[in-house]
Amino acid sequence: MHRFFAAFLSFLALYGTGEASNAIVIDAPIPDVRLRLSDFAEVVDGADVAFLDAYEQSRLLVTDGKVSFLTLHDNASAVINGGEISWIHLHDRSVVRLTNADSLGWLVFHGADSRADIVGNNVSYEDGVLKGSWANGTTFSIWAIHEGMQIPISIPPNIFVTPIPEPSPWMLFALSVPFLLTGHRSRSGTR
Repeated sequence: MHRFFAAFLSFLALYGTGEASNAIVIDAPIPDVRLRLSDFAEVVDGADVAFLDAYEQSRLLVTDGKVSFLTLHDNASAVINGGEISWIHLHDRSVVRLTNADSLGWLVFHGADSRADIVGNNVSYEDGVLKGSWANGTTFSIWAIHEGMQIPISIPPNIFVTPIPEPSPWMLFALSVPFLLTGHRSRSGTR
């Protein structure tokens, strides 16, 4: 339930609540999917898509399932919050937000204006490999390169990392005070 809620909030934060011209749920094997205009698709459990191409203002949410080749063009956008994806290709001004994935192989940028937003902790980049951990604690290791298989020396400028906020010590203390006071009262009442 928490995973669904997080994906839903991520989706609303990125895309608002506008209606799609076509809304598609992909939950079965299908060789080729093309999204156009303001289409919306969700990839869920049971999906096995060979090629998923998104164009124009189309939007995609992946919560489960498998996608071999995900390619975003124009202003298309995607939120990845689960599932297995072999390749993500980003063209033009496309955007992908990665908050979780069971497996992710390659992230390839085909232009300076495409962007990947990574939500994770302990993110590092070395020899073309982006490593870190998702909010649920699982680790990831993704090849992240520019077209032509160029491996940058440092993290590609198209990648923006958002650290997962950790509770502050003061917040933890403030939350624990009522429990400490309740425990003290119950003990003092039994004496």
